[in-house]
Amino acid sequence: VSLSGSGNAVATPTVALSANALNFGTLLTGSTAPLQTITVNNAGQAALTFSAIGLSGANAGVFKLGGSCATSVPVAAGASCTITVAATPSVAGAFSASLNLASNASNASVAVGLSGSASAPAPALTANPSVLAFGTQTVGGAALTQTVSISNSGNVPVNFTSVAVSGAASITLGNSTCSGTLAVGASCSVPLSFAPTAAG
Repeated sequence: VSLSGSGNAVATPTVALSANALNFGTLLTGSTAPLQTITVNNAGQAALTFSAIGLSGANAGVFKLGGSCATSVPVAAGASCTITVAATPSVAGAFSASLNLASNASNASVAVGLSGSASAPAPALTANPSVLAFGTQTVGGAALTQTVSISNSGNVPVNFTSVAVSGAASITLGNSTCSGTLAVGASCSVPLSFAPTAAG
């Protein structure tokens, strides 16, 4: 029977990561993304000790680290610890950095790429239709009502302070559903009635 194998002269720890990169997607400037977590497993045969856990890169200040991994806490063979990462961009545009782990592991230095993008809050409303044509109506006749749909086409909720009609007194506002807060992508309706009181 032929037998073969190899062995280490000295037992060593080995770092195994649950992910090699984290992407935080698109965020609003000034907002904090939900925490993302990296699990650091010690796949070796000896205790893992970190000499440094930190961030590098042009946008390192966007990120904040937490979790149970620490330079003061060894990780036993077969055990693991976690690193949490939060992102809070302050300016619009793409951002990236690197999470760096230095240790006594056989793969002594490992890095996790961090990335995302940010956009400034931009409230926007879209009216459909954008123009109403009531045509020719009889003075003193029944009012003709048409409804305008108002959609939040921006990237933040819109808070209504008032909805009003200006201009001709013969056009009046009905029971609008546009009040309070309109979520991104949501819509509400504004009914408008035309009842002319004089020719012209």
